[in-house]
Formats: sequence, C-alpha cells, structure tokens
Amino acid sequence: MQHFSSDLGRALGSVRYGQQSIAGDYTPLDAITPAEKHRVEREAMLTIRSTLEDTVAGQELLDLWEEYERQDTVDARFVKDLDRFEMIVTAYEYEQAQPVNLDSFWRCTQGVFKHPIIQDLDTELRARRAIIRPA
Repeated sequence: MQHFSSDLGRALGSVRYGQQSIAGDYTPLDAITPAEKHRVEREAMLTIRSTLEDTVAGQELLDLWEEYERQDTVDARFVKDLDRFEMIVTAYEYEQAQPVNLDSFWRCTQGVFKHPIIQDLDTELRARRAIIRPA
C-alpha cells in the first residue's frame, strides 16, 4: 500500500474545499456535464489565484488543484476518495433523518474508491445502510 503525505493531503483538501466554496459542490443530482463542472471549478481556482495577485502562493494553490484534478498522485487520489466518501456519509445521514431515497449517490460511488482504507469504510457504511434500508 502506498502512503500519502498528510501535509500534502491537507493542502490538497484545503484547496479543493476553497474551490468548492466558490464554484459549488456538485452532486449526482445536478445536471452538469463533467466538462462544464471542470470549467466552473477551474474558473473558481483562477479567481482564488487572482486574489493573490499572481504570487508564488497563488500559483502553488493552482498547481495543487491541478494535481487533485489529474489524480496522478497517491495524495490526490486519497483526497478524491475522501471527498466522495463524505458525500455518501452525508447521504446516509440524510436517509436516516428523513424519508428520502438517495440511491443515485450510492450508485455513482459504487466501486470507485481506490484507497484500501476508504474501501473498507465504504463497505462498512454500505452494510449499515443495508440494515436500515433493505433492498
């Protein structure tokens, strides 16, 4: 198993959530193409970068976001897994609290997790959901 850098993972996660605070956090229920989602998110990152007036820090933030988007490092893939897992944890909590069916959230994350820890968490959460929401 490859290990990730907790410092880099925190930086990637922070950049991702900063970008989402501007662009929004899209879900499977949103009618947006992957290309449009990428465009909106990139514009948000360019806005963040421009607030730093093209400093080295601004470029570093943009570089971190691009690393996250490319998914070519262990750290980026782990943060992506966390982002997706957080979505189904939220879906699980909503389904417990109110009579709502969020199957689309569960379907779009089925089998997508890459990190073994997140895979194990996903398996456990799906087993818990199956107890409260039998198929």
